[in-house]
Amino acid sequence: MDENGNSGNVGILVVQNMLITGFDAPVEQVMYLDNVIKGHNLLQAIARVNRVYKNKSCGFVIDYVGVLKHLKEALAIYADEDIEEISEVVKNKAKSIDELKYVHNLIEEFFEKYGIRNWRQNVDECIDILVDEQVRNEFIALVRWFNRCMDEVLPDPAALKYLTDLKILAFIKESARNRYRDDKLSIKDASNKIREIVEEYLIFQGIDPKIPPTPLFEDKFLEKLHKKSSKAKAQELQHAIIEYIDEHWEEDPELYERFSDRLKRLLQEYKENGDAQCIELEKLREELKKGREAEQTYGLDPKKEMPFFGLLKDQIFGKKPVSELSEREIDFLVSTTRDLVELISREVQAVDFWESATKQRKLKSYIISHLLEKISPAMYENNHDGVKTETAVYISNSSGQNIFNKRNEIAQRLLELAYHHFRK
Repeated sequence: MDENGNSGNVGILVVQNMLITGFDAPVEQVMYLDNVIKGHNLLQAIARVNRVYKNKSCGFVIDYVGVLKHLKEALAIYADEDIEEISEVVKNKAKSIDELKYVHNLIEEFFEKYGIRNWRQNVDECIDILVDEQVRNEFIALVRWFNRCMDEVLPDPAALKYLTDLKILAFIKESARNRYRDDKLSIKDASNKIREIVEEYLIFQGIDPKIPPTPLFEDKFLEKLHKKSSKAKAQELQHAIIEYIDEHWEEDPELYERFSDRLKRLLQEYKENGDAQCIELEKLREELKKGREAEQTYGLDPKKEMPFFGLLKDQIFGKKPVSELSEREIDFLVSTTRDLVELISREVQAVDFWESATKQRKLKSYIISHLLEKISPAMYENNHDGVKTETAVYISNSSGQNIFNKRNEIAQRLLELAYHHFRK
């Protein structure tokens, strides 16, 4: 490997009338022809470089003797629809250059459409407009198309004048990837040739495309933000927080739904004040980092038990904050949480529990039975006559009725939550 990181992992085969049929090497991408081949052998030869391979957008045939003029003659034995399909695969380089010019003009028009005249000098503005997901997807599609065209034309001199734009577009793409946490913006979908061209430039600009965006709670995350404008800081904080919430939602749905709602309110309240928005987003980041440990846990384990407490609270009492619940209602939630977590943790230890629908149904029935035991049996015995003679054991009749009505849904949600906490 040389100082530029090139491994030199290139293989060259020189053959005459060999390896035309039965030779299958998908990694092969370029064929140089300096001898006349006709008929079936011509099709077989071309097909050697047309095998699908990772990060290989096409194969190249460098024709020194005009062999491809015999292509239609070679195709004569095929049906018309087959001829058309095969002919479309073989692309004249002049057409590839024309397509490159065309897509480059589309990129110019794209930035003009969104009010950016000199996009090469206004990279920050280019990144800003990609906050809109629809605009971002349009940009991604254009750059992918441009990259494919460059891959097809290079190393022809006709592509050299577009190299600077190729690098700048890659910088915009990777910078937006870090800001908006959208992996579709990564350059990893480009061919090896294109990545080798742009990676050195990106690293020189301070972006290593092989390293994912800095995790939200690393110290380096805030250090990097302090070098950016308020708008860029706010957007990067926002999308990093959204990414974290999305990734951890299933571990504690009630907690992360509250954080998600707070984020939406915060963004709306401070949308006209970027500096204040940054401050509030940093506060939210710190609270998100502490999670359940910053809240009253009632003696429950913040990570293993409180998610079940929160889910039960949500299912039984809705969006009412815990602070507005009565002492009796909180005692009910704490007691039920402890019992159910103990029950679940015991049952899921069975061999192949998460692969067995029967064992999961059994646990679900246990959960339902336990929930119903927590409320007054008499309430349901007499309910058929329309008369309630006894109130619930721990909670009000209305809450007990809610548990009874939603017992299957609650049990299913608890089982799904258990999967994220007790699956080995």
